[in-house]
Order: sequence, then C-alpha cells, then structure tokens
Amino acid sequence: KTGSPLVRILASIALTRIQKDFPDPKWCFSAGCGEFLREVLVHLFDMDPHFRACQVPQLPEKDFFEGHAVNLRSKGFSASLKAGHNMESHNHNDLGHFTLFFNGKPLIIDLGSGVYSKKTFGPERYTLLCQNALGHNAPIFGGVMQQAGEQYTCTLTEMSSRSFLADLSHAYPPEAKLKSLTRQLVFGESCCVIEDRAEGKIPLPVTITMFSPAKPQRKGKNIVFAPGVVLSAGDSGDFSVEPYLTEDPHLRQSWGTDLWRITFRTRKKNWNFHFTQTD
Repeated sequence: KTGSPLVRILASIALTRIQKDFPDPKWCFSAGCGEFLREVLVHLFDMDPHFRACQVPQLPEKDFFEGHAVNLRSKGFSASLKAGHNMESHNHNDLGHFTLFFNGKPLIIDLGSGVYSKKTFGPERYTLLCQNALGHNAPIFGGVMQQAGEQYTCTLTEMSSRSFLADLSHAYPPEAKLKSLTRQLVFGESCCVIEDRAEGKIPLPVTITMFSPAKPQRKGKNIVFAPGVVLSAGDSGDFSVEPYLTEDPHLRQSWGTDLWRITFRTRKKNWNFHFTQTD
C-alpha cells in the first residue's frame, strides 16, 4: 500500500523477523504502538555487520533549512540554531535555541521531551521544563519568557557561509518591551561564538539557561568542559553551575544520570558566548 516496491519488500522482511521473535500477534497491541514501532525499526535497520563496517559518508559543513534551522560543522565543533514559530507540531517555546557538540560529544543540548503525561498535550503543557523557555537557552527578560503561538516568530538569515543571524524581535510578548533582539552564530574551526543584541526598555536581569551532560567547572569567570572546551562571556555577565537532577526516565535514557545546568545572568543588553577549543 505504500506504492514503493522496495518499501514493501523491507516491510515484509521486518514482519517476518518480528513474527519469528514474537509469534503472539497480540504482543504488538499490548506493548503499545511505540514499542511495536521500535521493534519494526530495529528489524528494518539492524544491518548486517558487513554494512555496518562500511565507511559513513562525510557530512556537509552546512545544512541550512531556510526559515527553520541551520547546522554547521567543522573538524571539532558542530552547532545548530533554531528559528520558525511557536505553534509548530509538538511545539516547544525554543526559538533561537542553539546546541553545540565537540568531537561528536554533546556540550550544550536540547533536553528533548520527558515522558509523555496528561500535562504534555493539555493546557498545562508549557508549565513543563522541557517545553517552556526555562528548558532552553533563549534569553529571559526579568522573568518574561517566550510564549506559545504562531504570532511568536524567528527568522534566520545567512550572513556568510559560516555565520547566521536569528531575528527574535517578534518571539516575545509585549511585556518584554523589546524593540529588537538578534542572536548571531559565528562558526570557526576551533571556536563557536554566540552574539546576542537586545534593544528596548527590557526588564532586567537577563537570564539564559544552558544544559550540559559534560561536567562543567568554574575557572575564574569562565566555564571549562572536560572534552577540552572553554566557555567565556568576558565582562558581559556571570555564570553559575549546578547539578540538574531528574528522575524522568526518558531524559535519563537520552543523557544519562548526570546533567548540569549553567545559568548566565547579566544586566546588559549585549552579551557574547565564546566556546573555544583548548587542546
């Protein structure tokens, strides 16, 4: 029914293998659709060792999904920056959120979503950390956060092949008193810079929260990550670091039991984050 002979063949193979391992047809319903889908995908993509040994194609230095997101890669760093609007499917209030990997290991992450509950798709959705701005690293102005709604938008402009500008001027409610807000991602071989610029009578202080599975340590005014990366904000603000303890099984499965929350606070309207390779 898919219209693709190849997909029908793959589905037939997967079903044959599933029926061999799980002869009771009631299993796929009693386990739940998520568990059944997982088994289907495992059987479809659990490749023969011969294929696993094949060389993985080299990823491009840039993936630009116009109006939505950009991914940039170098030998060491990999970064992403998100745009769009705050009424997307499975929406999180996360416009302008950035992530950063170093040598294939996560430094600054998107938590993702916790285990689904009644709140996840109800009126209390945005009281959940993973869905609201406290679980992402867009600025919060005196407690004023991004809100849900298609009117809250962020555009993304390619300034150069290694620099992208997110315009967050329309991503906040009127209480933020923003005239404009931009976040620029500037990418290099051994560094990644986030430059934020705000204009208006914004409520202070400005707070930005970042989550990391790589244990960060304070060293002077900087943050040092074990993989060999230093985070600096110069004199634009101060960092604090604390463990983030969660019992959510989904988050623990994704990131392990050890997560850290890095909080940046400033009373200025312009600030920079410099992530620099030290090794």
